[in-house]
Amino acid sequence: MSTVVLTEDHVESLTNFNKRFAKQTEDNAIKATWYISVFHATNGEAELPYDVNYGSVYITKYEPYPKKLVRKDWIKDKEEYYETDDYSAQRGVDIEATNKLIAVIIKHARSLGHAIEKKYDDDEFVIKITLHKHDENSYNDVVVTYRASRKTVCEKIVTVVHHEEVIQVIEAHDEEVVTWDCGKVSFMAMNDSDTEDKTKQ
Repeated sequence: MSTVVLTEDHVESLTNFNKRFAKQTEDNAIKATWYISVFHATNGEAELPYDVNYGSVYITKYEPYPKKLVRKDWIKDKEEYYETDDYSAQRGVDIEATNKLIAVIIKHARSLGHAIEKKYDDDEFVIKITLHKHDENSYNDVVVTYRASRKTVCEKIVTVVHHEEVIQVIEAHDEEVVTWDCGKVSFMAMNDSDTEDKTKQ
């Protein structure tokens, strides 16, 4: 058996690799613990991610699909129909259900002492939760983010500014400017008793 001779550079590379692996393992354990705890706190409404490495979870709740009647093609002699969900229809955002879920997540994070940052990102409302700080470098923080439609906390306002005439190959069209009227939502004061009662069981 040949002897493997490691240089100082090799030893340093192995040491750094093991440190990164240990940190990643620790970070994943912290995230897994959080995801499981918030899953229980919301009675399953905050779904578990497919992979613990996922750092961003979309939590917008939508209204049910509308129903439609579909003909039973396999019946030849007469016309009969069955009812099914119309998956081609656009569903509206269930603002109340989404806000209740956000409220429970924020309250749960606060109860565990986690730092919370709320911000707006394009068409989304983002909640950033810092689960653990390894050091002063925020890049090393263990963070999860929850994203919801901005419609849950803001009212979308569209203003038609002007009409564009035909310019070369661009067809005439109306351009709209979108702004958001965002009222302050107090998630900590929100009544989410339906969920809170379930978590106390």
